[in-house]
Amino acid sequence: AQTYDELRRRTMLVLDRLKSAGLTLSTKKCEFGKESIEYLGFRIDEQGLHSTDAKVKAILDAPAPTNVKELQSFLGFVNYLARFLPSLASTLSPLYNLLKKETKWLWDINCEKSFLRVKDVVSANRSLAHYNPSLPIRLTVDGSERGLGAIISQRYPNGEDKPLAFASRSLTKAEQ
Repeated sequence: AQTYDELRRRTMLVLDRLKSAGLTLSTKKCEFGKESIEYLGFRIDEQGLHSTDAKVKAILDAPAPTNVKELQSFLGFVNYLARFLPSLASTLSPLYNLLKKETKWLWDINCEKSFLRVKDVVSANRSLAHYNPSLPIRLTVDGSERGLGAIISQRYPNGEDKPLAFASRSLTKAEQ
């Protein structure tokens, strides 16, 4: 909202709709009139959705895993931020290979490179823009022998492309 009165009017409309649908809110858990809020480990403001410093710090400070359980924990942290990270499946491919049942644990140079690369990607990509219905949507896709990736973005009048979402996945053996 541009003004406090507009914010109040819109808030009342939302509350009325919730009430007519039989939904109630806990006032202890509500925040109104804030420019920025944290919700489920993300920060939301007028610019978009952002990863929080705490989530990013947890990944950046993580030591290299020494076993499967530690690797699973690290990958869980990283995947929580997957929506912010381009080409994540390809970046993590060497690490996911260590999780296969028939694979013996061997942290090699490829695993170390993947581990360090994902930390770089996490620190560099920290926000997604809100969808703007007045701007066209751009879908950029890429594929390789190992995986698929996509970026949904919008080009702003100043020529800047702002990402709305990233997606990626590894290909199965049958798909390769």
